[in-house]
Formats: sequence, structure tokens, C-alpha cells
Amino acid sequence: MQQNTQNMLSDGSQASDAIRGVRTLEERYSNLVRRVQITEQNMLSSSKKSHAEFKAISSEIMELKKQVQEINDKLALIVKELQTLSKKEEVDVLKKYLNLWEPVNFVTQNEVEKIVKRAVDEQAK
Repeated sequence: MQQNTQNMLSDGSQASDAIRGVRTLEERYSNLVRRVQITEQNMLSSSKKSHAEFKAISSEIMELKKQVQEINDKLALIVKELQTLSKKEEVDVLKKYLNLWEPVNFVTQNEVEKIVKRAVDEQAK
């Protein structure tokens, strides 16, 4: 009987140890589940943040591309306008002709009419 009692006590002790072990495992499992949940939440918030930043950067890149295209268009327009301008050699040729002709010394039509009128009046006298 004593041996039965000892066996029972031994079996009870083993059962108690097993229950404690199961509870410890359950706590560890619960802790792991919480950690996994926290990790998933952190990953989701990080992913959302990264996605928002990516959208912002993409938007900025698109705006920069538009600005670059506008600058390219304006530069092309400036180049076209510069191509229509006279070259230095052409301006120099015109300058030579102007210096040769001296248009400042030209007479206007009104001045010629006055000179002719004066000459006619002088001859008439």
C-alpha cells in the first residue's frame, strides 16, 4: 500500500510537472503569437509608409520630368529663333554699305521740294 501511495504521489508529481510544462509551453506559444502579431503590424505600417513615400517620390519625378520637358521645349524655341537671326558677317556687310552710302546725308522729299521751290523763286526774280 505504501508503494501504491508512493506510486500515486509519484504519478501526481509527474502529472503536476507535465501540467506546469504544458502551461509554460502555452505561455511561450502565446508570447510567440503576440510577437508575430506585433511584427506583422510593424511590417504593415512600414509597408504603408514605404508605399506612401514611393508615391510621393513618383509624383515628384513626374513633376520634374514635366519641368525638364518644358525647359527642352523652350530651348528648342530659342534655338529656332536664334537660327532666324542675322549672322555677324551679314551685319558687318550691312554696316559697310551703310558707311559707304552715308544715309544720314540723304535728303528727304520735303527738303528737295523746298530747295526746288527756292531755286524756282530765285530764277523768277
